Amino acid sequence: MTVQAQKRPLLQLGYKAEPEEARFDVAGAGCASIDEFLYVDASLTDDKGRVLAREQQPGGNVATALVAAAGLGARVAFAGRLSDRDEGVIVRTDFAAHGVDLTFALPDPQARPIRATIVVYKDGERFIAYDDVTTVGLSPGDDVTALRQARVVLLDKYALAPAVAALGTARNEVMIVADVEAEVDWGALQQVQHLVLPMAAARQLSGETDPTAILNLLWSDGRAAVVVTDGGRGVWFRDGTRTDCQYQPAFDVPVVDTTGCGDVFHGAYAVALARGLDVSECVRFAAAAGAICATGRGGRGRLPTDRTIDQIVRGELDLSDRDLRS
Repeated sequence: MTVQAQKRPLLQLGYKAEPEEARFDVAGAGCASIDEFLYVDASLTDDKGRVLAREQQPGGNVATALVAAAGLGARVAFAGRLSDRDEGVIVRTDFAAHGVDLTFALPDPQARPIRATIVVYKDGERFIAYDDVTTVGLSPGDDVTALRQARVVLLDKYALAPAVAALGTARNEVMIVADVEAEVDWGALQQVQHLVLPMAAARQLSGETDPTAILNLLWSDGRAAVVVTDGGRGVWFRDGTRTDCQYQPAFDVPVVDTTGCGDVFHGAYAVALARGLDVSECVRFAAAAGAICATGRGGRGRLPTDRTIDQIVRGELDLSDRDLRS
């Protein structure tokens, strides 16, 4: 396997793309959830362990990505169905508190948030059990104006196929970033310019284990990038400027909880893409954002800012509570 590690200049975090007719920098459709966390003093292989803490947070792939993007100063919108009752109110309140536009969030009592129970082990790794028997994402005929009016569109496995169908030819006028797992419409996947997915899903989709083989199999003429994240082992990616496998090392941080790191990665990647950064810079920006998320509890515990991303990239970040939360 030939891997080219990144040795690029530090990120130009203040750089913005030339203004375009876009109401939003990032719009997304897909999963929102209510996450119940159990923090235990055990490892995955242990028979049992003591519960150290319990916590509830809003979560979900696209929801967490959009909240992270909004925290980085992007104009962000959620599109699709979302209950305005009971637990749906919790998610809507969380979106509003973080500055996510809900103009195109269609109230639907059947679209309750996914419920997840997450066991977080003492090494920061976790196991997620979820109930997604609910209406998630988009239904035929739903308003996708927010997606059409965005520079970058974030989609997960629940929203990918209906969103691509609803966008029609307009999908060629936006940059689609997809966060998918093995259960995905392959035809819709071919319309994604930026495929960003975890290693486990990449292996399932490709049937390969070697990063170079995975990237090459998931590549297509319409792709701008294929990005495979692998936690503390780093990120492998390929872009349209070269055919070899490139590598971004992970940032070394004290891991508290890996929940939400991939979602924050997607949100930060979308923001960097909307700013006009190239793929390697987007990957580094997103890797730094995901690393900061890993130092807190859940996907809301420690959200990245431009300042903390800049500091971690430069190796200047003091990993104290005060420094990360300011």
